[in-house]
Amino acid sequence: MGAAQQIDGFTIGERVHSSAMASIFRVAGAATPLGFPAIIKLPRLAAGEGASPLLGFQTESLVLPVLSSPHVPRFGGAGDIATNPYLVIEWIEGTSLEAIVRKAPLPAGEVARLGAAVAD
Repeated sequence: MGAAQQIDGFTIGERVHSSAMASIFRVAGAATPLGFPAIIKLPRLAAGEGASPLLGFQTESLVLPVLSSPHVPRFGGAGDIATNPYLVIEWIEGTSLEAIVRKAPLPAGEVARLGAAVAD
């Protein structure tokens, strides 16, 4: 995907993560159409991939708009699951839990701090 490509008015920026089910890109531009930094999540839809990525997207597109918490990224939008599936979600700056876990084993105090933060 090129940096100038757009989906429903969202300009696709750099890829920030890729997994077996989806790729995540920053929404480019100093001011997104939403007024907050955002990412766009695109499912993998290659032949033989199965329905799991689409089922996950459908679930996320139903759950994210009704969640409201300082610990949950804001929902920015979703494409039609049948024709143009994507999710736009607030980008929260910081270190990912994945990056922290790669540093394992962690000191007990750090594990306790992380556990308390997740449970909060």
